[in-house]
Amino acid sequence: MNDHAIRLSEMAGQGAATASVAATASLRQGVSDVLRLAAVGEREAALAALDALFGLRGRFHAYPLLLDMATGRQSWRQCGALWLEGATVLPSTMQANFDDAIALCRQFLGLPAPCILLQCRPETRDLHLTMESFPGLAVMRLSTLSPGYPDDMRAVQFHEVAHCFLTCGVRLLDEGLAHLFAARYAGATLPEADLALLPPVRALLSRSADNMFGESADSELRVYQSACRVGADLVAAIHAQGGAEHIVRLFAAVVRATSDAQIVRLVEQACGRQFPVPERRGGPSSAHSALIDSARQAVFTAWSNKQPADTDQAIAALDAEDIYGEPALLDSLLGTLINRALLQVNFAEAPGAAQLARLDQLLAAAADCLPQGRLWLWRGTRAILAILLARPNIIKVAAAGQQALECFGKAVQLIPDDPDLLVQHASLLLHAPAAYGGDRDLGVSKLRQAMRNPVYREHARQVLLEYGIETPAQEAAAPAPAALPSEAAAAQAPVMLEMRDVSLRLSSVFTLRPGPLAVRRGERVAFIGRNGSGKSMLMEALLGLRQPEQGNIALHLGDPRVPATRQRIGGLLQGYDMPGQTRVSEMMALHQAMYQRTAPEVTRALGLAELRDRYWQQLSRGQKQRLMLWMALAHVPELAILDEPSLGLDEWFARSLRELLASLPLTLLMISHAPADLQGMDRVCCMDDGRIVAEGRLDVLMAHRLGHYKGVLRQPLTDEALQALQALPGLVRAPAQREGGWELFGREGFDQDFRRYIDQQRITSFSLEPVSVEDFLADVTQAPAPDNQPVSPP
Repeated sequence: MNDHAIRLSEMAGQGAATASVAATASLRQGVSDVLRLAAVGEREAALAALDALFGLRGRFHAYPLLLDMATGRQSWRQCGALWLEGATVLPSTMQANFDDAIALCRQFLGLPAPCILLQCRPETRDLHLTMESFPGLAVMRLSTLSPGYPDDMRAVQFHEVAHCFLTCGVRLLDEGLAHLFAARYAGATLPEADLALLPPVRALLSRSADNMFGESADSELRVYQSACRVGADLVAAIHAQGGAEHIVRLFAAVVRATSDAQIVRLVEQACGRQFPVPERRGGPSSAHSALIDSARQAVFTAWSNKQPADTDQAIAALDAEDIYGEPALLDSLLGTLINRALLQVNFAEAPGAAQLARLDQLLAAAADCLPQGRLWLWRGTRAILAILLARPNIIKVAAAGQQALECFGKAVQLIPDDPDLLVQHASLLLHAPAAYGGDRDLGVSKLRQAMRNPVYREHARQVLLEYGIETPAQEAAAPAPAALPSEAAAAQAPVMLEMRDVSLRLSSVFTLRPGPLAVRRGERVAFIGRNGSGKSMLMEALLGLRQPEQGNIALHLGDPRVPATRQRIGGLLQGYDMPGQTRVSEMMALHQAMYQRTAPEVTRALGLAELRDRYWQQLSRGQKQRLMLWMALAHVPELAILDEPSLGLDEWFARSLRELLASLPLTLLMISHAPADLQGMDRVCCMDDGRIVAEGRLDVLMAHRLGHYKGVLRQPLTDEALQALQALPGLVRAPAQREGGWELFGREGFDQDFRRYIDQQRITSFSLEPVSVEDFLADVTQAPAPDNQPVSPP
């Protein structure tokens, strides 16, 4: 990195820091107002100040606490530089330490002091706990029965105060600053780092590297202390380059960084050194390939015998190799260690803290060299392990379950047919309750799909047998099983709706000519496209509200203009309205009289009971949408046609609607641009200029249109760098210029080429991630659709 580039980066960091200080000044003042007014009993003014703070930041973790203070349910008082809970009397030594720490940290960093709310609890479990809501507000809890309270806590107090002042979300930097400050002003000491315990610094600088420190210092003290010492030395080097202002600028820039690689670049610039990039080779040698195959077989054997120790020899052999120099070896070691830990949870004792810390260390290191698909696979599997270890704590299980679903969802976009992914994802689907993403049929189908791979065939069959699913030997040996059960059933279902040669003219410049369309009973089909592409017009034609000038729409339920047929259909269109003085209960009674059936699960899911006594004109936009959805679905129609059903709903009711639609026995045609809605569809139809220009499974359409990866460069390029960018292998389309940078999409394997390009061209501001449904929707709705042939489902 040349001096000019460093100066530019520092100027950008200075701008970010200035913006950060300006943005947080009002937050600090807002917190101060709430605390000051609450302390003197001015309830209404304190609540108004809290509302203003909510408008600035939204709901945050300390919000309920401030609400209790503002309403008088919890008493607080200012004591020196702190706010204390209730009648707590802080020992004089501790009060002096806190006042010194806040004053010195304010002087050291050149930042305003935050509001620190201190809770003292008669506990021995935790020595201390600090939670930052945002820069300027922190809640600190001290356990008064812990050893050392209050006389031996000076270093701890200084450490925690530094956390309250400044945090960037990267554990290495946050802990490093806190330990540096505590060492400089409170006499704290850290032993020399044992670098053999830690991955490269690049991996430690990941936002996801938090767990390698352990949940507390006691879980793996040497790992925690070594990482903290590396962080403190790194922050000291940054301080030596430019003083505390340099640290503040770096932390402000890191908060806004969009990728771990960008964080590494920022830290390299700040400390004036470069961290080695793990060497990437052309692939494993024949000896390494044999070692990888042996490790995989050891995992199969261990699961068959239910003996975790069957993997130990393979782990030792992999550990003896240069795993950071060969990604395939690191991938194999990760998979073997995770499987061993899963075996322990299921059949032996739980893995120890050091074992889990090693796993998390390897996962963090893998972020720098493994293909993204495999990285998300192992992150998802690690989340499954967290689920098993967290039971019966429902909150922790739910959080780990959500993480597992997200990781596997990203992996499925990149490596959908990877046998390891199929087996591990099936495990989650088979174990999880339906409300948390469990799907036994889908899990079984993924295991059957894994059986297509001859290496995994017997292992997948054994897993199926353990779940009580008989698999005949001839099925296990079949090289290409039949279609998945759900797909086969859908293909055999009778056609409910057909459309051929339809033409419907709206104006002199627009004619609806969608092309052929057939929808089978039970199928769920979504329609997407730009505004004015004809989606709503098509739905109205399917409901019989518009008659085509040419062609034929065959609804096999009957003519939608006949009352008996309308009993079997439910519709939601845009632009609805009702008389303002009509009560919700009156509309519900009219619907019940017309349809003679009301499913209570629809009423519960949409929360209609709470709206019964209100007038239409009193309802909010979301409440009106819930009522109209109820009228479309309460009689459980055989065919539902819904135009933007999630529009106006908050996240809770949007999720409730998705779960309701998934549970009802209906055929669904839906216009929606909500990513979560599309992910539950059997088929997606893309419309443009009155035509269906592409249709198929969502994942197939995404791969066809955008590929598997999205790369973004956020800086201008030289002519040479631009030419190299345009020549990258695997590009789905030419790079597009976006707001001073570039956006590009690539096929499977593109991630490795992109990373090599970043290293060769010394790009400092970039991101690389799997293509998302949001990317696909933005591409479909914001740009003219390519004139391609429909994509058929495989």
